[in-house]
Amino acid sequence: MSWFYPSSEEAAESYAYYKRKYDTSASQLRTSEKNEESYRAQKKTANSKLKTASTRRKNFEKRLSGIEKIIESLEGRGGWFSTDVPAAISKASSALQSADESYRKSIRMSGVPAASLSDAFEIKTVEGDSNSASALREYKAEKARLEQGIAELKGKISSLSAEVSSLTSKINACNNVQADLRKTMVSCAFEMQHYKKFM
Repeated sequence: MSWFYPSSEEAAESYAYYKRKYDTSASQLRTSEKNEESYRAQKKTANSKLKTASTRRKNFEKRLSGIEKIIESLEGRGGWFSTDVPAAISKASSALQSADESYRKSIRMSGVPAASLSDAFEIKTVEGDSNSASALREYKAEKARLEQGIAELKGKISSLSAEVSSLTSKINACNNVQADLRKTMVSCAFEMQHYKKFM
């Protein structure tokens, strides 16, 4: 068969062949475009979830940092710029003890014991005071909850990042397939137009 001068029968057969190939490619192109549209919607949803999870993680980490500073302060492990609560309590207790001794020395009445300032103004340790001990326990429990939440969010962020990456690859694959299908359709359309002249 001559491409330049085919018989009408040959032209009809070739036209039908390229028409089928064109229609198949067009159908595959529509399917690929629908798949791409679906992947893009899924990627948009995953990106939104990823952004939300990342924001929550940052908020949790910020809260955790603040709670850790409070716990360190209450336990006497604070740094240069934080209050060392046990040291402050010890200092206040020492000052109270000195004041108590001076007060007792200043009272001079035989047979009558002087009242104890240390007993009257008892300064309790963090663990010795029910309110501060309870607060410390609550801060530690909140710290554990935040650490658990951060760990879960890290896992979720990792999973969502992998999903976004996978969907991006699928979108790129769709684009490559669509480019090839469009080339096939253009080629088929050219061949159909050529053979139509001889039918």
